[in-house]
Amino acid sequence: MNQKNNDQRFTPPHSIDAEQSVLGAILKDSKSFGQISEYFLDENYFYFPKHKLIFRTILALFEESIPIDITNVAEDMTNKATLEKCGERSYLIDLIDGVASTVNIKSYAEIVIEKFNLRKLINICSTVTRSCYDLTGSSKDLIDDLEGKIFRLNQTKVDDGFVALAEYLPRTFAEIERYTQMDGNLTGLSTGYKDIDEKTAGLQDGDFIVIAGRPSMGKTALALNIAANVATEHPVLFISLEMDRLAIAERLLASAADVNSTRMRTGTLSHEDRKAIVAAAAEFLKELLADEGLLKEQVSDEADDAGYSKAILDSAKIHLGIKPQKTASGWFWALPKPKE
Repeated sequence: MNQKNNDQRFTPPHSIDAEQSVLGAILKDSKSFGQISEYFLDENYFYFPKHKLIFRTILALFEESIPIDITNVAEDMTNKATLEKCGERSYLIDLIDGVASTVNIKSYAEIVIEKFNLRKLINICSTVTRSCYDLTGSSKDLIDDLEGKIFRLNQTKVDDGFVALAEYLPRTFAEIERYTQMDGNLTGLSTGYKDIDEKTAGLQDGDFIVIAGRPSMGKTALALNIAANVATEHPVLFISLEMDRLAIAERLLASAADVNSTRMRTGTLSHEDRKAIVAAAAEFLKELLADEGLLKEQVSDEADDAGYSKAILDSAKIHLGIKPQKTASGWFWALPKPKE
């Protein structure tokens, strides 16, 4: 009894019902294949060997622009001597009879892909585990390889694909009505720059905005300033491929305090500069701490309020020579005496 339970426990994840439903739906109505063809790249998404053979045949017919139906599938499999391995033509008929409607083929496909992803994940983890025991490669290389494989695995999903624009008309009219109720005001988030807001109506959901320009023209500074302006009312995640957290915090502080960033980096700040930076840092902390709950729900652990606060505190400590302390009444800043 225990041996049987162990065998079931370590059987790779699969769903025979979902696999049969996907194949049956395609054989029942070849148009349904178009809804999932982008995500089923080969037969390996299926667990059972006979289902792999059937789907391989469907893919071959599709690539040759041959209609996908039970007759053509059975004929092609007969010519390749694979039909017997699948239970003859009667099994193809059973697949069709087992599907009442092809409407839910995406749901069936999602189950098949989910089980396939679980099997792939098991293989990935097993490979990494063996590499750890065999000491093949550094831990950093193994982690990078694992992250890359899991990222690629996560790209496999079934979405809405191509849809008729008519399906979005009700939502479009609802958005137009919302714009009308705004009475000429911003319909998106303000960037803090009047001219930009007037031309864009604010930052809109789903927008992908590119700030283009020659090197050293202030692209990053503009992006940081917009992020800082939006962050006064909404949580913002700023990702940079060329600056670490400390550098981002330094530029934000310099901009908010209206202090020359070169004087920050060279340690030649005046007493007035230091006062301005302390005031700007305190304002940033107040905003971040006030949004603590929302930030933790919206961004990952590494990008929560504690991470941002630490970067700002470290920047203030390095450049100002102060060590901020949190008291019951808030943050306390000990500003050093000006040099004689």
